[in-house]
Order: sequence, then structure tokens, then C-alpha cells
Amino acid sequence: MSWEPELEELKRREAFAEELGGADRVKRQKDGGRLTIRERVEQMSDVGSFHELGKIAGLAEYDENNDLKILTPSNFVFGRAKVDGRQVVIGGDDFTVRGGSADATIKEKHQMCERMANELRLPLIRMVEGSGGGGSVKTIETTGRANVPGVSGWEVVVDNMGTIPRVALGLGSVAGLGAAHLAAAHFSVMIKENSALFVAGPPVVERLGQKLTKNELGGWKIQLRCGAVDHAVDTEEEAFECARRFLSYLPPSVHDIPPRGPQVDDPSRRVEWLIDAIPRDIRKVYKIRPIIEALVDEGSFFEWGQMYGKSVVTGFARFDGWPVALMASDPFSYGGGWTADTCRKVEKFVDTADTFHLPIVYLADCPGFQIGLEAEKNGTIKEGVKAMSAIWQTTTPWCSIIIRNAFGVAGAAHKNGGRYCTRYAWPSGRWGSLPLEGGIEAAYRADIDAADEITIDTTSADGHIAITSAHTAGDSIVISANAHAGSILDVDAGIMDVDVQGAYTLDATGISLDSDSASNFSVSSGALTLSGNAGVAVSSALTVTGDLTVNGTTTTVNSTVMTVDDKLIVLGQGNTGTSMDLGLVFERGSANNMGFIFDESDDTFKVADLASEDGTTAGNISSVTPTKFMAGQVFIDSANDYIDVDTDLKIVAANDVEITGDLKPATDNAHDLGTTSAAWKDLHLEGDVLMQNAGTVSAAAGALSL
Repeated sequence: MSWEPELEELKRREAFAEELGGADRVKRQKDGGRLTIRERVEQMSDVGSFHELGKIAGLAEYDENNDLKILTPSNFVFGRAKVDGRQVVIGGDDFTVRGGSADATIKEKHQMCERMANELRLPLIRMVEGSGGGGSVKTIETTGRANVPGVSGWEVVVDNMGTIPRVALGLGSVAGLGAAHLAAAHFSVMIKENSALFVAGPPVVERLGQKLTKNELGGWKIQLRCGAVDHAVDTEEEAFECARRFLSYLPPSVHDIPPRGPQVDDPSRRVEWLIDAIPRDIRKVYKIRPIIEALVDEGSFFEWGQMYGKSVVTGFARFDGWPVALMASDPFSYGGGWTADTCRKVEKFVDTADTFHLPIVYLADCPGFQIGLEAEKNGTIKEGVKAMSAIWQTTTPWCSIIIRNAFGVAGAAHKNGGRYCTRYAWPSGRWGSLPLEGGIEAAYRADIDAADEITIDTTSADGHIAITSAHTAGDSIVISANAHAGSILDVDAGIMDVDVQGAYTLDATGISLDSDSASNFSVSSGALTLSGNAGVAVSSALTVTGDLTVNGTTTTVNSTVMTVDDKLIVLGQGNTGTSMDLGLVFERGSANNMGFIFDESDDTFKVADLASEDGTTAGNISSVTPTKFMAGQVFIDSANDYIDVDTDLKIVAANDVEITGDLKPATDNAHDLGTTSAAWKDLHLEGDVLMQNAGTVSAAAGALSL
């Protein structure tokens, strides 16, 4: 007897599983700009390499004959696949079935996915959407009970963090256990527009009195800046590519060494500009990322955690094909000083590198830990000790290159002080317990306190003003030009470095920043407020990379050319009434201003003479007089096509006026064609002429021929 019927039944159940949550829910997923879980697995994997496990596990419904009617699959798909030729385990939530929640899943699938990766020693890629198999209020309805909170199988997740590379992709809104899975990863990615991460979503948070959108509560900017997630991209396809790149630097598990990549860059090449990369003036900053790109194999640097702990750049790269974990100080953020966030970032990064046997290369320019009130409030020293402990616990090889500063306790953390480290210094390297500038201040503090007031002369030849981190935390420096009428603080073609530890107040009638292309004015955290009773002037180009909000009374643009990328321009944003005229006003000097206006008083668009109106009127424009309008072609298309004029309609044409349809009056026997004072000249007719109840037909001049 054949087993063909049983095989056909299995195929039927697999077909049900491939339908996911049904056509309607799949369509909703696609309409939201998100791929289905099966599409995600297909795009993540090498073609034809995915081998699924537990495909037909789910909830079955049977008819009265005990025959299967429908199978709703468990909302988790997993199996083994190849990514760039390497074996991995892939598991992902199916949001089309109850949003990935626990009442529609089979928890054993989640656990088997983690155990499979653990015991086969394979990297794991988790695609997270929804609650990630976490709890749901619906669980009480489906089971008739509420569970004491517990996360079954989490011990395997913990073990995996120390055993295999674990990558998590947040591909939609992620909450609860799903949020935990996204955070419990060596590398995590969000989709900028479609992803959000939170412990509890907006409806739950609203009960606390905080009404927020999902992006306001847990959007990618929030989660990257706090370090909960490492990276964000625009599309799911980009997220898959990031996962591939990250895994290319790591071994399959801690039981292997990282694989060597292609050797495509000459290790002996020289980059001549590096000799000038670090300015001689210690107060000047420089860009570290071009230096990194110049040192590593071309195109091999893959940054990790770019928006978090910015004073240290972290990422993965290759030297002669060999993968390394690379750290580099960024003087654009706190001068390279370690903040509490930086310490947490370093701790996670070196732990990841040590776990997977990646040598660590550190380009050090660290003046020490951040100091000041905020640093103390943030527990910088506590986080710093944890970062140092992580460094001292590493067993992987270190190579440290001191490219400028190495001072204080944080400066000492440029290597594992208990083990051998190959250590180099660039000609620009400088080090010590304290920077000389701050050391002098500390050593001679009593003398400084007893000294007379110091005057800062802004007219020096080099034009430099420097207020450095060596200043004692909590002290205040006030630079006030108001004491001298008309004076300003003006740094022209020089450099002004303000590294705030205490309170620094610039109180001037005007502040002018006019520096060379290498200058930088940066606030790494908090808000930068520029205020002065004579305004703030920026004499060169100003680039705003975030949103620009102008809250003043008048915005004046005096540029020659203004380019706007927005496809739609909204006038009257936030207007809740219907009494306001809207439009464009054209300034004509001494002549009346003109405008293209929507006149609320009679619901019409008008090309108008606005007399003296200048566009500043709040509400109705007092004088709107229609004026001439010239167009190459006018097309009227509506349910009731017509031209409506208040008085006579005059059509003036250089040539003939052509009418392609019938010419007829609005009502029968009600309108004349011509008058005694304005008669038609020649009348040319072709076809029948019917005059009904015509009365008298006369010819005032000449003969009438019929």
C-alpha cells in the first residue's frame, strides 16, 4: 500500500503554511511597506539554500468528519541557510498571524531555533517584528488563564551571546519580548521609517499621560542615540546587506577564528597626506574617519554604533584581509574624552571583539574622562571602571597607536595594562598624568585664585581664543562685550575652542563666527542656544542636517537663488479657522503689490492687485482687486463646465476664435446674436437655416439673396 495520500496531506498542510496569516493580512503587511517573513528569509539567504524546520506546526481546524479544514501556522519561521556561502540559522516572526504574539505561536519553535544555532555553532539572524512571541492579553481568552511572567528558553539566548554571533533585525514595531530579542544581539539594525522599539507601545504609555506616536516613543533616532540599537537603514534590503557585512568579519562561533578576507589592498602602500592629518595646534580638531579609511584595507571599514558614545568611533575592518575590531578617538566629540555613553559603548565593543577573537586596534586621542557636573550626574567614573575592566579582561591581541593625547585614567585604557600590547606613537603623540595646560592650573591653583582678574585680548595677531577642558569643573567664565558699546566677540580666520566643564557664558551684542574650512562649533549633548540683542551672524555657508524650526516673527531670505526640494508647499500650517486668505504676494516697490490669492470671502482663487498689502496681514486681506492674467492655454474640466463673469465677457484674439461644439444660448429664445449698435458683419452659413417664428426678415442695405 502506497503512502502517497499521507504525502499529499503534508503538501496540503505546507500550502496552508505558505499562506501565512491569509491574503488580507499579507496585503496589509505589504501595504505597510514591509516584506512578509518568507520574503525576508528568501532575500537574506543565498538562492535555494534555506531549509525550513517545523513548517506545518500550527493550529488546525477540522470539520465534522475530522478532516482538516484549515491550518493557521505558528507565527515563527526558522531553519538553516547559507549567507554568502556560510552556514547560518535564520528565524523570524510572522506579523500576519496575531502580530507575532504568544497566543498564536508555538514557543518550542523559538527555543529550537536558538538551540540549533547554539549546538551547531552557527551564527543566528533573528528577524523581529511585533512582540517576538511574547505575551498578549488575548492569551487569557485562548487559554483561560494568566501566566506568571517567565521567558522560557532565555538561558539559551544568554548562552548564545557568549558563543555565536547573534544578529537582530527590527523590521517593524517591536515591543516586550521582541524588544528584548532585538537588544540581545552583537549587532542590531532598525528600519528608519517602519521600525520602532519600546518596552510597551503608545497605547499603554498613554495611560501614564504621555501621548506619543511610535516614532516619538521608540523611533530609530531615540534608540540609536541611547545605544539600544547599533544601526539604522532606509530599507529592509539594506538591513540584510548590513547583516551580511557584519557576519563577514566574525567566525561562526567562539570555537573558530575569524576568516581572512580577500587580500586586495597593498599593505605597503603609503598615504602621504597622513603626515599632515593631525594639526600641530592642539586646539584644532581633525576628522578621524578619513584617517581610518586610509589605514585599513580599502572599503573594509564597517562602523558600529555611530550615533552613540560619539567620542570613540568603533567598527570592524581588515588589514591585509585579516579582520580586526577598530576603535578610534573622535576629537569632534568632547575632544575625544570618554563620556558615560562612550564607556558603555567601549565595554560592549571590546567584549564582542574578545568573544570572537578579533584583534583590537585603537587609534588613541583621549584627554581623559569627561569632567564637570553632567559627567558626575551620569556616573562617568563608574561606567569608566566597567569599560576599563572589560579592556583588562580581554585576551585578544591589542595594537595601540597614540595619535595625539593619552592623559589620565581613561588615557591609560588605550590597552590591556596587564598583558603585552604592541604600542606605537605618531609624531603628534603626547601623554602624561594630566595635560600640561590643566596640570599647571591644578598645581598652582592657590596662586591662580589669588591673582588679579585675567583679561583676554581678542585682538592678538593669531586671532586664537582657547578655553580648554583644563578649567576646573563648576567654575564660570563670562566673556562679556556689553561693557564696551558696539563691541563683539569676533574670531576671524582663527579658531575658538569652547570645551565646557563649568559654566561658560558668551554675552555679547553680537557673535561672529568666520573661520576657515577646518573650523568646527559642536555641542555633543544638550541644546546649543545662541542669543544676542544684535543677533547671530554666520558669514559662510550654514548646513543644518536635522530639522530647522524658526519661531521668530519674520523670516527673511536674501539669497539670489532659493531651491526647495519639497514637492508640496503648505501655507497657513496649523490654521484651524476658515477666515484666513492664503497665497503669494509679489513686492513691486513703489507700485501696488500683486498676488496669487485664495480669497476666503468668496471661496475663489484670484490673480489680484493687492494695493498696499505686504503679506503680513493676519486674516483677510483688506483689498483684493482682480487684475489681468495671461496663460498659454486654459483647460476647464469639471462636472459643470462654465465661465461665469460679473459683467460682459470680452474675447480678444489676434486670429479667429474657433468653437468646436455647438454655439447656443443658455435658454431658448432669450438672447440676441448681435444688436443694432453692434452688428455682425459678414455671416457665412453652410447647411440648413431654420427660422421658427422668425417674424420679419429684412435687409437694410443691399439685396437679400436666398
